[in-house]
Amino acid sequence: MSDAPDPGSWIGRIVGWCFALLVGAMALSAAVQIVEDVWWQLCIGGLVAIIVAVLIALIRRRSRF
Repeated sequence: MSDAPDPGSWIGRIVGWCFALLVGAMALSAAVQIVEDVWWQLCIGGLVAIIVAVLIALIRRRSRF
């Protein structure tokens, strides 16, 4: 018997990594597609959040004096 690693385990690891990369690429593609579909809503929501944050900061600053 030799101490050489089993070639089947190397092939299994390579196939596993390839499958993991494929699933990761599919998930990333789906995430990009979702962001492309709702980017206007995200921009509007971000703008509203910035305006609200500025207004709250101004109100707090004026109430301290």
